[in-house]
Amino acid sequence: MYRNYVNTSLDLEKLKEINRNSAANTKYCNFICQDFRDSKIVGKQRSYCNDCRNYLNLAEKQIAEKKITIEQFKQNPGIVYGIEIVLDTLSMK
Repeated sequence: MYRNYVNTSLDLEKLKEINRNSAANTKYCNFICQDFRDSKIVGKQRSYCNDCRNYLNLAEKQIAEKKITIEQFKQNPGIVYGIEIVLDTLSMK
């Protein structure tokens, strides 16, 4: 289930409501995007877009191969493409 791979997502009832009230030809992507997308790329039977489907497929494969963990993916979905997030903080003196 895709919801295991994100920190937050809408529950089914909220998702239905938001899609019912969305603009024409748009649907809410309930995975990484967490935004409205063209309904052609979201699909009728899914709650996430094609881009997010690719992320999910890669994540499932890399987790099965023990290259990454679900927690690493939750913190940085780009890890499936080799993108590392570096947080640089500035200290004030």
